[in-house]
Amino acid sequence: MKFTSPSQTRSLRTVSIAERGVLARRLSFSWRVSPSASCVALAVRDQPKIADGQSPGRQCAGSDRDGSHEDSRIFPGWYAPVMIVENGRRVVKLMRYQCRPAGKPSFNDVKLPSTYNARRDSLGGYWKDLFGYSHGTIVANAFFENVSRYAMEHRDLAPDGKEQNVVLEFRSRPQQDMLIACLWSHWTGRDEPDLLSFAAITDDPPPEVAAAGHDRCIIPIKSEHVDAWLNPDRSNLAALYAILDDRDRPYYEHRLAA
Repeated sequence: MKFTSPSQTRSLRTVSIAERGVLARRLSFSWRVSPSASCVALAVRDQPKIADGQSPGRQCAGSDRDGSHEDSRIFPGWYAPVMIVENGRRVVKLMRYQCRPAGKPSFNDVKLPSTYNARRDSLGGYWKDLFGYSHGTIVANAFFENVSRYAMEHRDLAPDGKEQNVVLEFRSRPQQDMLIACLWSHWTGRDEPDLLSFAAITDDPPPEVAAAGHDRCIIPIKSEHVDAWLNPDRSNLAALYAILDDRDRPYYEHRLAA
């Protein structure tokens, strides 16, 4: 299975380049990426590609709703800045938005295409080698979901009707930059390039997201928990689950995505 269209999967709107300096000062981290990584970021932003190498075309062109920022949506297979702790310092590294845990075969990218999500109820299963070890956050102010039009409109599919999907944009009210809980990995393999990649942790949705027709939601953690989240204590997983449970709980308004 390949990602045949960006609209088929979750996307996030990350903060724009102009917003990063403010966030760096507020959250006390450094933007440190290699020159080659900077080129990747530019290519992703200016010539975005999805996992099978196709260009999404006009799907992600243009600006956001008020026209004041570039469209900063990311889709599975794209690269985005992830904040982690390295040598005792908060740093940001570019990572692919679809996690390939160390030790897993590279063909899992195709076999398990939904690994851009790390379900909360799977953290002790598939993700057990990362949960409690390799935590990160990304900064986003919106997320996008592919939902059934009939579920969104709370009506049954007609007997002769065809299922229709729509892409919804969810934004918090009041609008804010959200610190999305993530897991990440540094993958190495024989005769293949190293890979930094991440997955956003998701959980059951709040009522307003469920009412819009979707069954998962990202987890924005509170700023006072960032240090504990980025420096996880593997011997106290209960405290890490508690951080996910004591999340920011904004109200998410939705609209049809442009």
